[in-house]
Amino acid sequence: MVHSRGGISGGFTIADALREFEGRGYIGQFLIREGGQVECRNCGTAHRPREVALEAMRRVEGVSDPADMVFIGALRCPACGYTGTATIKYGPNASADDATVLRELDNHRAASAATLRSSREDHSLVRDSGWLTGPDG
Repeated sequence: MVHSRGGISGGFTIADALREFEGRGYIGQFLIREGGQVECRNCGTAHRPREVALEAMRRVEGVSDPADMVFIGALRCPACGYTGTATIKYGPNASADDATVLRELDNHRAASAATLRSSREDHSLVRDSGWLTGPDG
């Protein structure tokens, strides 16, 4: 069992997700910056989210606390090839910058699915998951 602020749960935690990705080689960090930029901690370059490859993801939700609604993305820097993770809030406590990043990340997971059309918008986390409200509501 896992203890969380919401009580005892069999839930997956942020720490679990980070350990999982570290075990797969995503040892670095990416930060969300003002204006919805994603900064690579290795080379210091800030990128528009659509330039950054999302190679894997996990969602973590607390038992009853919206503050525990976190997206953990395994990312690859387009400038230096560095791999690492970014933790991004979603839901009612997400910042505008977090929401921008989630809407614009280049979702390589979806890009490989044969059922998707070639439009870049089809690769959006908003379109392929249904769990994040996009700009259209």
